[in-house]
Amino acid sequence: MTKPLNRQNRGISARLFDQLYLMLILAPMFWSGNVVVAKMMVGEIDPFLLLASRCVGATLFILPFA
Repeated sequence: MTKPLNRQNRGISARLFDQLYLMLILAPMFWSGNVVVAKMMVGEIDPFLLLASRCVGATLFILPFA
């Protein structure tokens, strides 16, 4: 027989992924926020620097969940 799931010992990523509606709201907000920031920065900084900063930011955001 399996043990019941102890919710106190679960990590933050497991608790975050259990909140489906929050995840469904955050995905389009990140996407649209990325478009807004990219349109504001297109004339200010080099496009390759913008791409590199987006990749580094995404990596730093995802790294704790890996």
